Amino acid sequence: MQQVVSCANCGAQNASSQQFCAHCGARLVKVAPQQPVWQAPPQAGVTESLPKTPPQRFQLLGIAASVFRIIGWVVLVGGSLCSIGIFMLMSQGALAELLELINRLMEILGLGAVISLAKITLMLAGIIASLLSGLGMLAFAELCDAIKQVETRSQPQE
Repeated sequence: MQQVVSCANCGAQNASSQQFCAHCGARLVKVAPQQPVWQAPPQAGVTESLPKTPPQRFQLLGIAASVFRIIGWVVLVGGSLCSIGIFMLMSQGALAELLELINRLMEILGLGAVISLAKITLMLAGIIASLLSGLGMLAFAELCDAIKQVETRSQPQE
């Protein structure tokens, strides 16, 4: 079966193999057959979906960050103040048993003359220990927050 092409000039029917109209001699324009456009089949009963919430995968990190931040500040400030308070109580003689224990230890070590230096050293050691442990806890809290932010930013945007 041979396809037929209409002449745009005179409207005469010509075979699709011809280049010119047999009636008027005008050049024939061959139109490519149109292919049907694919359409998705209609869906029955389309309902609105609820907005998607991103999965909360690292909730425990947020809780841990808050807990370590609170404990870190308590240890940082409270430990330093406690060390200073113990030094003040030892200087006033309120902690006689602890002072006596330190005196005996210094005499055993042969350092009886540096008892006041030992008190200051204990106070500084307490302050340094509380600073380091408190800052370590605060750093861990910041690390938890950073991991949580990386996870939030790496989730695909919708």
